[in-house]
Amino acid sequence: MVVVTDKHSGAGPSNRHLLGSFVETVLDDDSTSPEFDAGLNIDDSDDCASESKTRNELDETATIPISHVTKFAVPQDISDLSSSSPISILKVQCRSDPRFISNTRRSWKSLPMADLDKILQQANALNPSIQHTQSATPLRRYSVSFDTIRVRFYSQTVGDNPSVSYGPPISLNCDYVEQEEETVDDYESQRPKRRTLRQMALSYYHRKNLLSLQYGVSEGDLKKAKKQAERIKMKRSITKTFLPVMTVESALESASRRAMHLVRHK
Repeated sequence: MVVVTDKHSGAGPSNRHLLGSFVETVLDDDSTSPEFDAGLNIDDSDDCASESKTRNELDETATIPISHVTKFAVPQDISDLSSSSPISILKVQCRSDPRFISNTRRSWKSLPMADLDKILQQANALNPSIQHTQSATPLRRYSVSFDTIRVRFYSQTVGDNPSVSYGPPISLNCDYVEQEEETVDDYESQRPKRRTLRQMALSYYHRKNLLSLQYGVSEGDLKKAKKQAERIKMKRSITKTFLPVMTVESALESASRRAMHLVRHK
């Protein structure tokens, strides 16, 4: 900030009327150096010496002649956000100062990093309800537990799954019988030992007798389900056998479609 006074009056404005926290370095009025025209880009050593002046030295200065342009800098910690005095955010010429910003387009990279820890501390101090809310709501761990078990017994009927070894397939029906609820401890104490895969497999005779005798499926329905399962298994085996030829078949179909397209547009 430049302050101009009358050269002949000998009295200038008081220091508290100086606007800003910077007064430019002492220069002669007849100076025509390119550094002055370029925006006071002077040597770093002169800038650092001029910026190290204190407010006590400013108080001793009574007048500022018009032939001089003076720059004063009050050394402050730019990270001290809690100070009552204002902090200048203008750039300075001294490279050792943390407020120095280069003249390049990427000068924003030269700015000092923000102290996030200090900012959070000040925010918590200004708003203590945030810290109280966070401490009042601890993290809750969710878990799943079971108290009772209800078992359903579904009936069985003729199915359509072709992966059966031989004979008619069998599957679950929509009808079921539901037992009463019992506790997990009672169920685990009475539960039989888990069966193996061989014990859970149903043979042809077991499936046929179960469907015909227990669930009343007729002999014609059993034969029909058997033929349908064999037909689906045969189609799947053919598809599996000719699977490598499918790529050639798709290529031939694509070529035939392109040929027909060219013939139609001639």
